Amino acid sequence: MLKYFLIIFILFPAAYATQTPCGPQLAALVSDRLQMVEVAAGMREFDKQKGVQMLTADEREALRIIIRDGIAYDNKGNIVPDSQNAKHNIANYVMDSSGNFYLFDERVTPLIRHSSIFDEGPVAGAGNIQIKNGKIVYCDSDSGHYPSKPLFPQVIVQLKASGTDTSTFQADKYYKKH
Repeated sequence: MLKYFLIIFILFPAAYATQTPCGPQLAALVSDRLQMVEVAAGMREFDKQKGVQMLTADEREALRIIIRDGIAYDNKGNIVPDSQNAKHNIANYVMDSSGNFYLFDERVTPLIRHSSIFDEGPVAGAGNIQIKNGKIVYCDSDSGHYPSKPLFPQVIVQLKASGTDTSTFQADKYYKKH
């Protein structure tokens, strides 16, 4: 057993320099291998016709949330308020190649869509999300801009690594009331 530990330590010394990674640290290690998907065919033209707004890096950063111990915080450290809109009180999210989540509501800001966050660039996940009392209680992969259903398992891994209970989340394109 010691022999295997030494081999692992020699191959991956940074992994043992501090505590064994968990939560966000584990998510960061996993995120190096996140798959990405390009915007769906025809959506660039749709965005252009509809006047969809593309965000700057600063505008994108303002939408980033941090999930720690199952609680979602905005980029200022405040607990994210309950999602509230006319469609089942869900909001929208995009996940980047590092496993960061960006939250927006296309019903409140109709010119901001999944494609807006990264200027129609590739994403590691996109869909709908519901937050109650700071906790993510629903998540799916429903995005017209990105064919993100195959990427949903890696979204789940990121959420689990951040302490979120994902047992009821689904990749399908329908909302299951919570």
